[in-house]
Amino acid sequence: MPPKRTAILLACLTLQAQPTLKFQGRDVTLTEAKEGAPASICIEWPEQRQCYSTPQGYGRAPHAEPVQVSKDLEVLLFTANTEGTTDYGTHFALLTRGGGRELQDLFFGTIEASNQSRHALWSEPSISDSRIFVIADYVWGPGEPTHDPHRYMISAYVRKDTPAFDLAHYYLRDRYMTSRKYDPASKVDILTAEKPELLSRLKRIR
Repeated sequence: MPPKRTAILLACLTLQAQPTLKFQGRDVTLTEAKEGAPASICIEWPEQRQCYSTPQGYGRAPHAEPVQVSKDLEVLLFTANTEGTTDYGTHFALLTRGGGRELQDLFFGTIEASNQSRHALWSEPSISDSRIFVIADYVWGPGEPTHDPHRYMISAYVRKDTPAFDLAHYYLRDRYMTSRKYDPASKVDILTAEKPELLSRLKRIR
């Protein structure tokens, strides 16, 4: 096969391998940015297009995936990174349909973490009817190189109704530092290891 036709075929196969992202049946567009500009995500609703932009500096590798946070609410978990290959930051948002031209972020406050962080959404009906967003991020101790074992800060965000919003948002419910150090190069799941401690704390303060 001639080189030109081979290149065209490979390009077509690549496009076919990258399905268009959909959310609630609507097209989702992710836009990457460079040189510190923000990344963005847009959803084409029937009435109008709604978008969300990251804080300045979080423009690289935008990613979104639908997640069911409660039995009646599906949202998009959206992330984007700062520049960097071995050390960089990540911005998190939980997005749903908003008012006007903007998507609504269900996090009350900005959620950012390092590339050594771990995050998850837990279903714990004894604590919340909605899934709990948990994140572990390393704490750089004295004399510790970046990729050596560290203690981690564990944060839990729980969804709660307030008079300020029509839709329940996620608020920081608890945060603590681990007593042990975790090696980022190991296969230990930090959040799973800390789950009994975190759930115990959340049940005490609920």
